[in-house]
Amino acid sequence: QGDWFGREVAIDGNTVIVSAPYSNVGGNNRGAVYVFTLINKNWLQTAKLTANDGRDGAFFGASISIDRDTLIVGASDDAALARSSGSAYIFTLSNNEWQQTAKLTANDGAEGDRFGNSVAIDGSTAIVAALKEGPNTGAFSDARNRIGSAYVFEQIDGAWQQTAKLNSADGVEGDAFGYRLALNANNLVVS
Repeated sequence: QGDWFGREVAIDGNTVIVSAPYSNVGGNNRGAVYVFTLINKNWLQTAKLTANDGRDGAFFGASISIDRDTLIVGASDDAALARSSGSAYIFTLSNNEWQQTAKLTANDGAEGDRFGNSVAIDGSTAIVAALKEGPNTGAFSDARNRIGSAYVFEQIDGAWQQTAKLNSADGVEGDAFGYRLALNANNLVVS
């Protein structure tokens, strides 16, 4: 009850992923993502994913995206770094099992950034938005006034590396740049 199953959904080929960021798996509001696969004309749940380092209030599944055998899951809180700094997790399908293969964080991540609020993946490129990232007076309560940024990660020699940070040229406080993302080949749309 109160899991918010279906908060985010994504599909690619015969695979559907559904998030439940308020799921209490292993703790309070840690979150989970469910994987469904089309087998013999029936959609069957084939996996339930959680973060290897899951913690209370992480909201794993705040955002999701899938491309073939790779999916990315945003978690709006990462208490290991700073309150509401956020993170994103990469899972890869190997031998019919989804395995967490990477955890992404911003090189300049800070309290209140909400990194992972929106994610997108296509091939060896992943985009993770931090809609509250940007300068402020330093108080957590001022995070709502931040502009927002989108971070580009690329898989290079088997490892995910941050290769760019995107900002709006005319950004102003409260824009929430990166509220939603869409990525296809070399084209990215940031709302």
